Amino acid sequence: MRRAFTVLVMAVFALAVVANAADIRKTSVKTRTALTGGAHNYLKPVHPVAPTRPGVARQALDLVGTAYDAGTSYWDEQHNGTAGKMIAVDEMGYIHMVWTKLMNTDYDNGQRHVYYNIFDPASNAFMFGGGVQVDNAPRRAGYTCTSLLSSGWVVPAFHTIKPDDPESAHTEGAMDLQPGMGIFASTRIPFLYQDGLPIDILWPKVAVGRDSTVHMASSEDPASGRLGDPQRIYYSRGHLTWDNDGYGTGVVWEQVDGLNYFKEIDTVMVIGVDIAASTNSDRVAMAWPKSRTDLSDTATSNQHDNDIYIMISEDGGYNWYPEVNITQFVFADTSCQSGDTAVCDRDTMRVYTDCCALFDCNDRLHVGFTTKYFWTLEGTISRSFSDIWHWGEEHNEISNIVHGEFTLTEEDTIYWMDAGEWQLLAQRPSLSFDTASGYLYCSYMYYDSEQVSLAGFPQGDALVSVSRNGGRTWSQGINVTQTDGGIDTPAGECLSERDITISERVTYINGTGYVHMSYTLDLDAGAGMRDEGGCYLDSMKYQQIPVNDIPALPLNPWWSFNIHADSSQMPGRIIALDPTASNPINCHLAADDPAFSPTSFHLYQNYPNPFNPTTNIQFDLVKSARVTLKVYNVIGQAVATLYDSKMMNAGVQTVAFDASNLASGVYVYRIEVDGIAASHKMVLMK
Repeated sequence: MRRAFTVLVMAVFALAVVANAADIRKTSVKTRTALTGGAHNYLKPVHPVAPTRPGVARQALDLVGTAYDAGTSYWDEQHNGTAGKMIAVDEMGYIHMVWTKLMNTDYDNGQRHVYYNIFDPASNAFMFGGGVQVDNAPRRAGYTCTSLLSSGWVVPAFHTIKPDDPESAHTEGAMDLQPGMGIFASTRIPFLYQDGLPIDILWPKVAVGRDSTVHMASSEDPASGRLGDPQRIYYSRGHLTWDNDGYGTGVVWEQVDGLNYFKEIDTVMVIGVDIAASTNSDRVAMAWPKSRTDLSDTATSNQHDNDIYIMISEDGGYNWYPEVNITQFVFADTSCQSGDTAVCDRDTMRVYTDCCALFDCNDRLHVGFTTKYFWTLEGTISRSFSDIWHWGEEHNEISNIVHGEFTLTEEDTIYWMDAGEWQLLAQRPSLSFDTASGYLYCSYMYYDSEQVSLAGFPQGDALVSVSRNGGRTWSQGINVTQTDGGIDTPAGECLSERDITISERVTYINGTGYVHMSYTLDLDAGAGMRDEGGCYLDSMKYQQIPVNDIPALPLNPWWSFNIHADSSQMPGRIIALDPTASNPINCHLAADDPAFSPTSFHLYQNYPNPFNPTTNIQFDLVKSARVTLKVYNVIGQAVATLYDSKMMNAGVQTVAFDASNLASGVYVYRIEVDGIAASHKMVLMK
C-alpha cells in the first residue's frame, strides 16, 4: 500500500470508525474503540440533521440503456452477503430473473416467497405480469439466486420453512417444467443432522455445469442463533431430470460425503460463499471469505478479519484440490517498536462478506471481492472506505476495480455517514464476460453521500466497470442508473439501487452487445428488516445496458494500487503493464493455433496443481529466445533442470515435469528469458 495513502487514511480514521460516541463529528484521531464480533454489534451513530440541497428534483437523470419492471416486493434486502446471480440469459436471448417477494409490510410474520419472470427480447416485455411464484412453501421462502442451462432450463436456488420442520429453514433448488413456462418443480436437499437435530443450512448459491449438473454452496445458520458466531459452509451436487415427455421433474440430489448430501467445506464467520461452473469443461470453483482469527476464542473472533479462499474441482465436483488463500494479507507486527501504526499494522484491508466467482470462455477463474479497512493493533474498523478487487487465475494478480471513500471536509455530512448494517460505501461486485470481445464487466453498488434519506442513510447507485485485458486494469465505473434521491428524502420517495447483479454472459441483439442487470429500486434507504428504513413496495428492475455505452477510459486511477502494504506473499506483475492497452481474453483461438501470437512474456501457474507425479508448465514467448527453466526446493537447491539456455521459438510453450523421484512438498519453478525472470510455487502431493 502506498505510504501517503496509508497516512491519509490513518489521519481521518477516527471520523470513519464505528465508535461508541454520541457525536461522531467530535471523535478525535486518537480515540479508538475495541472491535466487537458480528455485523450486528455495530453501534449506530447519532445522525445530525443533514443539510438541505434545494432545487434538485429526485428523478432519473440519465439512464444508460433501458430499464423494465419485472415485479415488486416489500422485501428490500434481497441478500445480506454474497448475492450470487439473480439474473441469467439463455442462448435465445431470453432474460430470466428471480427475487424474494414479501407479500405485505409484515417483516416478521408476513408471507414471503420466491418469484420469477422472463423477458422476451422480441416484444421487449416480461411475459408474466408481476412474476410467478417458484417455491411451494406454505409461508416463507427467500434469499434466491439462479443459474440455467444455455437451452433455457432455469434453476433457482433458495431456502424455505416447511411444516415438516417449522423451526428450521433449509436449502432447496427448483427447475422449470419447460423453458419459459413459469411452472417449477422444487426439491429440498435432504437434511444434515447433528445430535439428532437438523442443521439449518441456508443462503444457497447455485451454478449449473455443461452436463446439467447442479452445484450448490450453502451456509449454516449458526447453532447459537446469533450472527457473528462461526458457521460452516457446504457443497451439494445434483442433476436435472426429465420425464419421458421431456418435462422437467426437478433436481435429484446426490450423496457427496458418505451418506450425506452436504459436504462440509470450511468454517467461517460471514455469509459470503459463491460457486461457479464452467460451460466448456467440468471445472467447478468455490470462493469465500475466511476468518484469520481463532474461531474458538469468542473474545477475538469476528466477522471483519477475512482473507479470500478458493477451491477448484476439475471433474464436476467429485474431487477437489486443497483450498488456496489468494489474498494472504500480512499480519500485524505485534512487537513493532516504532510506534508508527501505518507500519506496524501492515495490511489494513480485510475482505468483507461478499464475493463472486466466474469462469471465462477459456475456463480461467475470476473472483471479485470487497475489502474494508481494519486496524489490527487498535482493534478498529472503518466502513467509510472500501475497495472492490479482481483476482484472475491467468495472471494470479489482484487489481483494483473501484476505490470508495466518502469525501472528508468539515462542512460535509460525511462525518456521520453510516450506510447501515452489512453495508459498505462500494460493495457487492458481480462479474460478466463477453465471449465476442473477451472483455470482463463488473457491476457494483456505490453509495452517494449527496443522496441521503430523512433517516440519515445514503442512497445507492448501480455502476459498471469494464476490463479489456482480462481483469488486470479496469475503467472508472460509469453510473448506469443515475437516479438522484435527494437529501432529507422522506420514506417512500427515495431512489436507491441495491442488490445489483449481472448475468454471467453478455449477449448480442442485432449486432449490439448488452450487459443484463437486475436490482431493487428501494423507496426508503436502509434495510427495513433491520429497522433502518420503512417497508414500501419496491420495484424489481431489469436493465439492458449497451456495452458500447460503457467506456474503457478513463481508467480507474487506483488501478496500480497494491492491495498489500507488504507484498512479499503475493506475486507481483511479471511484466511492465501498459494500463491503456487492450489485451482481451482470446476465446476463439486455441493455444496451438498458428494465428495465436503472444503479445507479452508470461509464465503460467502449472497445471494441475497440486500434482502427482506429473504436471505441465506453460509460458509465452513474444520472440525466439534462450530459455532456462529450473525447479528448486524450499531451501533454494536446484532439483531439476528442464531447459538450460535452450533456444526456443516464439509462441505458447508447454513442458511436462515428472517429479517421480522427488518427495512430497512445495517446490518453485523459475524461468529466465533474455534477462527477465519469473517464478511460481507448485505442490507435489504423493
